[in-house]
Amino acid sequence: MKELLPKPDILRKSGFNIQDHEEAYRKWKTAARIWALYSIDSENLPFKEPCEVEVRIYYSGKRFELAEGLLSVGDCFEDIIWFDQKQIYSWEGSRLIEDNDNPRLDIRVRWRSR
Repeated sequence: MKELLPKPDILRKSGFNIQDHEEAYRKWKTAARIWALYSIDSENLPFKEPCEVEVRIYYSGKRFELAEGLLSVGDCFEDIIWFDQKQIYSWEGSRLIEDNDNPRLDIRVRWRSR
C-alpha cells in the first residue's frame, strides 16, 4: 500500500472551494499529479479494480467541506492511481485535520480482491 504525501498549495488557501478557486485548484492538481508520477511505481498503475480510499487532508487556513476535498483527490489522481474515480466505492475513514505547519495529504488505497 502506497502513502502519498504531496503538499498542495491549495490547502494553504483559506475558504477553499473548487468552483470559486478554479485557477488555484488547477495549479494544485498539476503539481500533485507531477509529484505522484515521479513518486510512485507507475508501471503497474492505474488499477482498474474497485477500491476503497482513505484520505487524511491536513489543511491550513479556513476549514472547507470534506466532500470538496475528496472530489479533488478523486479527480486529481484519476489515470494515475485509479483508472476512473468511479472505482472508488468507499471513502470511509477520510477526514480533515488542521495542521498549519505542514498541510499535506495522506492517502491509503485498498484494492478489492477478486
